[in-house]
Amino acid sequence: MKAELVSIQVERTAHIRQLGEFGTHIKHVIISCHGYGQLGEFFVRKFSSIHREDILVICPEALNKFYLDGFNGRVGSNWMTSDRRDVDIADNRAYLNQVLSWVRSNMAHDYSLHLLGFSQGAQTLSRWAITENLQIDSLTLWGGRQAKDMTWEELRIWSLENDVHIRMGTEDPFYSEVKVEAWLDEWKKHNVKFDFEYYAGNHSLVASAMKDYLSTIIDK
Repeated sequence: MKAELVSIQVERTAHIRQLGEFGTHIKHVIISCHGYGQLGEFFVRKFSSIHREDILVICPEALNKFYLDGFNGRVGSNWMTSDRRDVDIADNRAYLNQVLSWVRSNMAHDYSLHLLGFSQGAQTLSRWAITENLQIDSLTLWGGRQAKDMTWEELRIWSLENDVHIRMGTEDPFYSEVKVEAWLDEWKKHNVKFDFEYYAGNHSLVASAMKDYLSTIIDK
């Protein structure tokens, strides 16, 4: 007799790292999703190079945890795997919607809203933003592609009303220059509106590039 798969929804406790405090002094909110195998505790530290009193950084941590090596030691998290991927996508969407509702409930005044997805987080945030048709001030894909299950037409239409930025490191081991250029050619071919820059560095939110992100995107 074959066992049947039954899926039920359960409540979970999510962890969010916050840099800054809610209040009328906040002019810019950045919601950022980390990459595969990272934890919010360490990822949020990458924003210390651009932190100031009027900026609030919110880093939701992915719900899936695992040991990075063997059965103990350092722990990482990921937004999804190939196993029941559609379920993780739906859960991530609901999770990020709750995060945004929480932010909005604590911010009654005007502020700019920016999304930054790093590596696997780039796919997670781009999928969420486009699926929900969010109207934001910027979406930055950093060291990662857009979600592949989004159509080019969906991305093109969304990009007409929202600023999309791509940042890639010159020494990123996952994205060679040839690979990046081929990917950008696809964006141009499908008439997606975007801004692209290389930064000097590897697969990380390097401080010098983050300062450029602050001046050219947050403070523009």
